[in-house]
Amino acid sequence: EGFLPREKAKELQALPSIKKSDGKDAMQEVRTLLKAICDARIFTKSLQVSANDLQDFIIKSGSLINAQITVAILKSLGHRPNEWKDFQKLLQTEEVTEFKTNIRKVAAKMLGKGNFYDIKEGDLNVLMAMSIKYDIGYLEDVMQIAGGPPPAPSFRYLFYSTQGAFSRQTSFFQEERQRLINFLTANPVFRENIQVKNDYLMNVCKGVLFSDPGISAGVRVEEILKIIVQGRESFTGFGELVKRIKELCATYDKY
Repeated sequence: EGFLPREKAKELQALPSIKKSDGKDAMQEVRTLLKAICDARIFTKSLQVSANDLQDFIIKSGSLINAQITVAILKSLGHRPNEWKDFQKLLQTEEVTEFKTNIRKVAAKMLGKGNFYDIKEGDLNVLMAMSIKYDIGYLEDVMQIAGGPPPAPSFRYLFYSTQGAFSRQTSFFQEERQRLINFLTANPVFRENIQVKNDYLMNVCKGVLFSDPGISAGVRVEEILKIIVQGRESFTGFGELVKRIKELCATYDKY
């Protein structure tokens, strides 16, 4: 019925609150945003940006958390700007708005609501902010899996079910990462020697652990990779591998 027992829905605590920007801690907000940008590693080279530019970004976003959410969304969409001016151009597109709207629509559908505007913007921000440390790009999928069949009892239930699924699956990362390394070392998954980075390994793990079979049936990375090896498939890089893993997870019940 969902990641959490639905009969416990009324016992769930209130949603976390997000501190509103009041202008009193402007420099602390700038430092927090800069850390978020550095942690996201979306720029292709060392970032040259002023405190004024960062503060302006926060103001235009409406709040620090909105700015952090925007950074996370742009990363999930695969953008890699070279300089701050390139980043600013991305902010002028509709991609971030469309991403947020899609999340809002899914949340509304999960709650059985006909109008996605029934989802409060504040609640939406709390949900997206929670997902940043896991991977906001998987929020839509995990929410639909963890929430169970619509209608979910409440937005609080949807939030905590999604957070619970993210948290549990993330706890398997290190173990799965090591198993993935061992498997790739022993099997010809790639056509040639390629560079291996921790982000690449984590993307493979997320592709399985944040999928329906990963959350609902406890399927692990090695099970999906065995299907690939049995089919004698090989890839030129991790991007192709992750794409294939997502395809296999979407049709896992056929195997």
